[in-house]
Amino acid sequence: MDSDVFLNEKKDNPKWYFIILIAFVFFDLVKPQDFIPGLGMFSFPMLLTLALSFIFVIEKKSYLRQDKGYILFILFWVLVSASILYATNTRATYGASMLLFWIGLSFVFPLAAILNNQEKLEKFIFFWLIANVMLALVVIRNGGTGPGGYMRDENDVCLALIMALPYAYFGLFMDNITKKQKALITLAAIIILTAILVTQSRGGLLGLVAVIGMFTLMSKRPVKNGLLILLCTAIIGGTIISMLPPDYISDMAGITNTEDSTADERLWSWSIGWVMYLENPFFGTGAANYPWTNHFYYEMSPMWEPGRRFMGGRAAHSVYFTVLPELGTLGTILFFAVIKVIYNRCRDVRKSLSSHLDVTEFKKFYLLFSAYLCSLIGFLIAGAFISVLYYPFIWYLLGMTLVSHRIYKNNILLKIQNS
Repeated sequence: MDSDVFLNEKKDNPKWYFIILIAFVFFDLVKPQDFIPGLGMFSFPMLLTLALSFIFVIEKKSYLRQDKGYILFILFWVLVSASILYATNTRATYGASMLLFWIGLSFVFPLAAILNNQEKLEKFIFFWLIANVMLALVVIRNGGTGPGGYMRDENDVCLALIMALPYAYFGLFMDNITKKQKALITLAAIIILTAILVTQSRGGLLGLVAVIGMFTLMSKRPVKNGLLILLCTAIIGGTIISMLPPDYISDMAGITNTEDSTADERLWSWSIGWVMYLENPFFGTGAANYPWTNHFYYEMSPMWEPGRRFMGGRAAHSVYFTVLPELGTLGTILFFAVIKVIYNRCRDVRKSLSSHLDVTEFKKFYLLFSAYLCSLIGFLIAGAFISVLYYPFIWYLLGMTLVSHRIYKNNILLKIQNS
């Protein structure tokens, strides 16, 4: 272990670092500037982004070269940026590159400089859950759509909420929480679940089922707890669905019907993406270029027939059929390497702490990494139907996993080894 890293864990930083981080999370997730009149004129998101970037610049950055998770993020961004050299729509590629650039500078990297101890990490997770509950309330108020930006589309905001639900669920199993706290956490879970259903996202529903399935599999008593989870979900879901429009039920009923027009269009776009990948297997067509280049390949798809509408200007409707045609084999390897890092960190922490759950401090990390793992599964399943490769979802999860693992390694793991 690097001694400088360990010493940095013990060194405190200014309180305003943490305040800026929480403010950024609030403005990025809830986006009050998009629906509160006059708030947008102050450019708070931009100011907070610049402030967090400044924190990253002035603080130590040794962790960037010590953790392959950060290196993979940088390499992925470099590939996205380099694809400007051969992309058809260079403006779209530049936009994707800059989006990842600011995701890194405003969250992934400064997170490690700000959350330098367990207390701050726990406070951050608490505020992260609160912000997602507020986001859920906005979604319910809007009738299923998000507040704005990358959260406006109902499918995108549904994915964000699916990835947030595990924090509420596993929060219920923490030690030393009062009945009032447990009731509030339960209410948070119900609000998030309600918002997920209100979005009427079919891909989101599959992601929700996967996350609930993970809750069951990770339980000590999977059969008993699985039945309990299903019962609670059925009661809550049934109550919510009874208040939704009738066409929502029929829409969900056709989720597995390949003859359905939406499903057929999705398969059509995926088949084109696969052809694009086969024609550009190494580096792809360029980041964010599927919508602007798929018309060159649609006649090569096995689903093509004369008179069929091509997908010009339309996204691939899948994170996988975005990365494959746009960034080729190299980009796909980097993407799944990021997924593997998140999964491995969650697996390793859960395994090392599984026999130490009688210690409250250790159990908190076990539950936190359980939530991270469920969030990852939710992303992988729901993301199969949503084009969110360059959105913050997976990259935020990466940053949170890396900083949490760093604190675990420098504190919890040392205590286990010395005990």
